[in-house]
Amino acid sequence: MNTVLVHYHLFKNAGTSFDKILKKNFGEQWQEKEFELGEGCFTNEISVREYLNSNPNIKALSSHTALLPPPILSDTEAFPVVFLRHPIVRLKSAYLFEKEQKADTYGAQLAKRCSFSEYIVERIGTKGDYSCRNFQSRRLSTLFPNPINADSDIQLRAVNATKILPFIGVVELFDLSVRLLSFLLEARGIEFISETAKENVTDTRALSTDKKILEIKQELGDEIFDLLSSANMIDLEVYELSKKLLRNSERRMKILQGMNFD
Repeated sequence: MNTVLVHYHLFKNAGTSFDKILKKNFGEQWQEKEFELGEGCFTNEISVREYLNSNPNIKALSSHTALLPPPILSDTEAFPVVFLRHPIVRLKSAYLFEKEQKADTYGAQLAKRCSFSEYIVERIGTKGDYSCRNFQSRRLSTLFPNPINADSDIQLRAVNATKILPFIGVVELFDLSVRLLSFLLEARGIEFISETAKENVTDTRALSTDKKILEIKQELGDEIFDLLSSANMIDLEVYELSKKLLRNSERRMKILQGMNFD
């Protein structure tokens, strides 16, 4: 069976770096495409399916707006690729990006006129704005496209999605993530070069995640940092689970690579 990679490109989650890897591997058979969400819909899987069925030569698709679940295609497996990032570090990166972005979006305008703490308070306090509230978990939860009635729904669906999806990478473990993806694709008969390069990076300092979080806490102060952490409790849980599952997969990969099947 043929395989097409579908990269669900979450904002400021190393998507540009991963897209460069996709382009290197698939050339013109890698495409970018954005999709709308119809009124009353919880996913745009049908639109993604129609696009891929109409473009059978595509081997990899990247989209900021495509939503899970992966499309069901005839004679082709859609292999979903999602990268997660520590939510608080991701939000600082998003703020810095939007502050310099030449765009008229709400986020870009807000970042240009506000400090990071003001930006966080404004976005968390805006009804219907989930960019700073469990954003990654909400995107994962669309694997089960039904109405969301409470945060408990998001938590359950996001955790289950993390366990079910065949691959979830972690930005802070990017090189390992891409190596593991290459291993998984090789098992499907797909040659995938896993050389990595960082693109569109807003913070080029070689700081550990813990040090970045400490800096953010010092910048925001305890009250706003606690507000931000509370608003992203599900994302934090899913992020830690993803790291654990990735490390487990790394151990299995090393065991299998060390075996002699002759």
